[in-house]
Amino acid sequence: MLENLRSVYLQPLRDAELGLKPSRNSQLSCLVHLLSDDAGKAAIAAALKELDTELKKHKPIVDTQTAISPMPILKTSMTDRVKKATHYPNMGDATTLSANAASMKALEDKYAKVFHGVKTFEYDFALSSKNRTAMLAALKDIHPGIGADVEAEVTAAADDRAKAEAVFRGMFERPSNNVQKGRFAQALGCQDL
Repeated sequence: MLENLRSVYLQPLRDAELGLKPSRNSQLSCLVHLLSDDAGKAAIAAALKELDTELKKHKPIVDTQTAISPMPILKTSMTDRVKKATHYPNMGDATTLSANAASMKALEDKYAKVFHGVKTFEYDFALSSKNRTAMLAALKDIHPGIGADVEAEVTAAADDRAKAEAVFRGMFERPSNNVQKGRFAQALGCQDL
């Protein structure tokens, strides 16, 4: 029976809700099926039902359920705001919502709020000189050549808007080989802000 244990891989729990959801295909279910016969499975099911009933009676569980039940669930979303890719606004400029941003804004209520920038997260982030420094360092970590070129363009740019445009265009509006946003985000997360 112990040989069967070697064939069951208990993967890391990345999605707790999905990983703890009872199902016929869960790793725990596979392990129980490998290690018990029908009578054993029935006994395990009965013991788990009894345990569930007992746990629901304990004061800490009752108090937690009581506290959580009336709490509203607040939701937030972030979206890019403008629909024109060639538009590079200053922070605070009036812009036009994209169809996606407008449809999300229409769904707002007292529990759900949509936050948007003047262009994209990366562009808005680059409007601040402190953020640009971290962005350029992250870019040079993953693409030293591109990072050096973009840094030269940023240095030559006149103001924060022009510098943010240089960062954005130099990473995401290249003639070819745009910087991958996920990889850049990981590199940016390692920078001191």
